[in-house]
Amino acid sequence: MKLKTIQINATMGTDVYLDVNVPESATDEQILHFIRDGNIDGSDMMQDDSLFSGDWTWQETDMDCEFNPKASDISKSFLASLPEEDEF
Repeated sequence: MKLKTIQINATMGTDVYLDVNVPESATDEQILHFIRDGNIDGSDMMQDDSLFSGDWTWQETDMDCEFNPKASDISKSFLASLPEEDEF
């Protein structure tokens, strides 16, 4: 079977969180300004392990790529996923 290379593009989103303590008298606006002003180190954040914490946004797939012999060969699982009436 002859193969072709395609490029699948997606953006991965993972929910993360960080519990912090702030002065009780701080306003919501002050807290949000502090966060959005770059004062939180993202590497301190933890991945939310909830069942719904991550997702994929599928982008346009490039169907006209130069053949890459090192690309993952998913042809068997691809063919197995097709309904029986879709034959090659």
